[in-house]
Amino acid sequence: MTESFEQLKVTEEEVLDGLNRLGIEDESAKALLDRFVLQLQAESDTRGQESGEASARASLEADFVLASLYAKTDQYKDEAYTALEQLFDQASAHGFEDITQKALDLMDVLNQ
Repeated sequence: MTESFEQLKVTEEEVLDGLNRLGIEDESAKALLDRFVLQLQAESDTRGQESGEASARASLEADFVLASLYAKTDQYKDEAYTALEQLFDQASAHGFEDITQKALDLMDVLNQ
């Protein structure tokens, strides 16, 4: 019997726990992260179907969620910062000031 997508959903807390306890090199932690990324992409694709701008916004919002997840880990703050720099550049290019501000705010937190 196959499980529905809803039953396969993984929470941010589950991913954080796996990354913090086991590290990304661990197969089970990596599998949780991969499932979480696929969820973000699926949600982004669904929200972005209205227009090119909606698609870009949804994609950047998903990128912010992933960068935020990395920022909350013990080991991957550098990856979070790099992702936020890229997110800032892309959001600026699209004129999404709210997303650029969120990226800047989290970068400031990481710099403390």
